[in-house]
Amino acid sequence: MGVSPGDASKFLDAATRAAKGSGSLLLGYFKNISNVREKSNNLGLVSEADLASEKAIVALLREHFPSHNIVAEESGDHKKASDFTWYIDPLDGTTNFVFGLKNWGLTLSLAYKGEMLVGAIYFPLSGELLTAAKGKGAFLNGKRICVSQRKTLEKSLVLFESDLDEDSSFRFPFLKNIVEKSYRIRMLGDAVSCIRFLSEGSADGVILLKPKPWDVGAGYVLITEAGGKVTGLDGKEWGVQTPDFIASNGKIHGEILDCVPKD
Repeated sequence: MGVSPGDASKFLDAATRAAKGSGSLLLGYFKNISNVREKSNNLGLVSEADLASEKAIVALLREHFPSHNIVAEESGDHKKASDFTWYIDPLDGTTNFVFGLKNWGLTLSLAYKGEMLVGAIYFPLSGELLTAAKGKGAFLNGKRICVSQRKTLEKSLVLFESDLDEDSSFRFPFLKNIVEKSYRIRMLGDAVSCIRFLSEGSADGVILLKPKPWDVGAGYVLITEAGGKVTGLDGKEWGVQTPDFIASNGKIHGEILDCVPKD
């Protein structure tokens, strides 16, 4: 059984409602957090806001799609015998959120037989919603968006992830190469803002090392539907099992990959 355009529309509508509903919850917690803990193995923070947001999203998806698989950042796999799998990050940029910075949001994506079908990213503070469905384009609050047209890395703005304390022997040389060859780099502390700025053409490249599918599943749909390109470090098209997420407007992609340390 395939997926019809009507199905994709239905799935994206559910993702939108889940994102906006949980976004309202997150607004109530912002700058009002009382329960935060460190994840095991120094994998970042988790707060009561993450947990409340995820619970609400899972409940809505379970109500409408009881047979679908769900993979959520905080509660793990909710496995069913389905070709459909939802990926949920109920609060991307938790450290920013806990410290009171405004770069954070939430994201949902749906894969069919391992291929990303729809994605949504929501920024509750601004009310900005990014949506995309395979073959249907990428949109910001209903207005179509597209990647930039800058053609060279030396003229481009690249967004680089901030977790430099992990595997610094690889990340620092990679960052150094990008700094030397690009116009400027920025570190925002959350994947969803990076994806948003690339999709709408404000940035030209994004480098996210070792993200999880729930971090970037929606980003893959948004960026490719906005005309961009997403691969792993090896240059092969990104998939759910790909460990790294290298994205660009497509025009500077080869130059970014040339910055990957060879040793």
